[in-house]
Amino acid sequence: PAAQTIRFVKINNESEISTEAIRKRLGVSEGDALDIERIEQGIAAIYGLDLFQRVDYRIESSESDVGIEVDVIPKHWGPSYLQFGLELSEDFSQGSDFNLGIAYLRTAVNSLGGEWRAQLDLGERQGVSFDWYQPLDSGSRFFIDTGLRVVRRNFRFFEQDDAVADVRVEGWGGSFSAGAEIGQSGEFRLGWNRFTGDADVTVGAVGFDDDSVEIGEFYGGLRYDRMDNVNFPRQGAAGGIGAFWSREAAGSRSNFEQFAGALSVVRSWGEYSVLAGIEGGTTPGDDAPLESQFLLGGLGRLSGYAANQHSGQHYGLASVTAYRRLSQNLWSPTYAGLSVEAGNTWNDSDLVSTGDLRFGGSVFVGTDTPIGPLYLAWGWAEGGNNTAYLFLGNPFISEGARPLD
Repeated sequence: PAAQTIRFVKINNESEISTEAIRKRLGVSEGDALDIERIEQGIAAIYGLDLFQRVDYRIESSESDVGIEVDVIPKHWGPSYLQFGLELSEDFSQGSDFNLGIAYLRTAVNSLGGEWRAQLDLGERQGVSFDWYQPLDSGSRFFIDTGLRVVRRNFRFFEQDDAVADVRVEGWGGSFSAGAEIGQSGEFRLGWNRFTGDADVTVGAVGFDDDSVEIGEFYGGLRYDRMDNVNFPRQGAAGGIGAFWSREAAGSRSNFEQFAGALSVVRSWGEYSVLAGIEGGTTPGDDAPLESQFLLGGLGRLSGYAANQHSGQHYGLASVTAYRRLSQNLWSPTYAGLSVEAGNTWNDSDLVSTGDLRFGGSVFVGTDTPIGPLYLAWGWAEGGNNTAYLFLGNPFISEGARPLD
């Protein structure tokens, strides 16, 4: 039989987002052929904005026409949210590491779905940051993203797995990017990132060409995210690639380039899930200053080693994380699992080799709390490195490997 034609699309919208923006996300218009799969994809895209408690649709039909009615119910606990992040580790030899982040997120600031976010960091990372994300059209296809931050951060430097110095970096920075969504799961953006500050050795000794920190770079990147859950995903994939051009004209101390990429894929069988990830980065000229070199160490990033214990001009990391859902409690499902990781950093491109990979792993219990995924874990690595962790957030999906990302 011939496909029916949609004669009307009615949206019952009780939110602060414009009805036109929701209609664009739905992607179905009067005059289109009735396609249930396409409608459900549009409903998923609306729900994916993470602004609504429920998005339902009905097919209304009569002898003369057929139409769609969509109910959009905003979250009764929004549009303002508190977000938390916590990292607590103890390696029993190099010392402990503590970081706490508290953020305020305001969504649906305007009819196009603008958002702003303020964050306070305490611990080894201290500072405040402010970010503004603004779609430029009703379909949220184009956007701008800008931020400002003031930072005080402590870094520990290692040689041959031994801590040799503690360095404190203080400064401020800003960023601006513009981009476009690609379909319902991807985005492309171009931007500029600037940071200026001072680096002071507080304990030990480490060689600096200069005691200043100057980052000035242009960047471009592609991102893709089809994970079904940001905390404990069971199906899907996420990844991205990026290129960074540091230039004196943009505020950098020198000219150099870097490239990085990451990919994570997760699959589930019953209550069991396996998350596999691979990531890496390179500095083609081996000439990035300390503040822009890649870092590894910490839970999920060569577990067992201290946070950021390994640094270099190039890096690679591969991991497999398996976990089982123990409880299906609606408010805080519980998981138990383990991870195995292999990777390293290198300062000379000619020395990059799989022959000198370092290995780490962890066992953990995690629960998906209302404020985010909470992990209690034990990590180990070759050479007798052992670390206990309490972590709020997802450490097994990469969010960057450079010191001030």
